[in-house]
Amino acid sequence: MAKNIRAKFFEEQRETTKVALVEISIIGDPSTVVLKVTEEHKEQFPDEWKAFAGGKDDVVTDGTPLTDVKGIGPKLASKLKVNGIHTAEQLAAVNDGGLEAVGMSAYTHRQSARELLNLVPDAVGAIAP
Repeated sequence: MAKNIRAKFFEEQRETTKVALVEISIIGDPSTVVLKVTEEHKEQFPDEWKAFAGGKDDVVTDGTPLTDVKGIGPKLASKLKVNGIHTAEQLAAVNDGGLEAVGMSAYTHRQSARELLNLVPDAVGAIAP
């Protein structure tokens, strides 16, 4: 499973029953796919499933706060979070396609995140949770 994929589990009322669904997206990409939850989804995203089953809205993401990255303030950090980027580690690992939804400055901020984390290009793909 790619490390730049995130999942969010939720329930939806359908006629007389509730259905568990999962929204899957690539970090930094606003496009998503929503599927009915299977055992495979629970195994692929165990932390997210555990949070959902425990009544939490989302998994708390450990990592370096976005506002620690040079040039990122609270407003830009909020915009990045809407696009699924919650930590400097996630920002450093986002591919070019994932940055397009955030804007042109995102490329500069991704480089700043990589510098903050002392990452070399080969190690970037291995750090996103």
